[in-house]
Amino acid sequence: MADSCTMNTLEAIRMMNRNTAYNNQAQPAVGGFNGAQGYPQSLFDGQDYGCPDDCVGNHMYGFILSNVAAGATPAGGATAVPQVRNQPRRLFLTETVADNFLINNIEVGIVNLLGTAGSISAAVFIPNAICPDFKRVTCDVAQTITILVTNQSGAAATFAATMSAYLLR
Repeated sequence: MADSCTMNTLEAIRMMNRNTAYNNQAQPAVGGFNGAQGYPQSLFDGQDYGCPDDCVGNHMYGFILSNVAAGATPAGGATAVPQVRNQPRRLFLTETVADNFLINNIEVGIVNLLGTAGSISAAVFIPNAICPDFKRVTCDVAQTITILVTNQSGAAATFAATMSAYLLR
């Protein structure tokens, strides 16, 4: 299997989007890849992307907290509840968002992905950061992914992030 750091998620998605056999398929409007059924393994060689053996594609999940007050840590954080089995891979933030926020915790269900009790700089998750992949947990259907943040700027700000995940069988 290829080293997961040899290709970033954005390049993997660009390559997947160039696959015309996949792009010409009708995709269901709800549930992404129809519970991993709609994306044939023959069109996705997971080894090219550093995927686990049961990977059949990529999903993206959005997280937004609007108008977070200066110094505030919103209760409940930003959440996503995927409707397909997946393995979170990477979190992406813009540099502006990263400058304004600290990441207190990232959880899949009750599993802490950070492995630390303290906050970390959100700058770890800007697009050109070096391989901050999460690969140790599987998110089952309807399990909540939560990102807890603190606004460290002097004014209200919006937290917006995207998480890429391997779609699993």
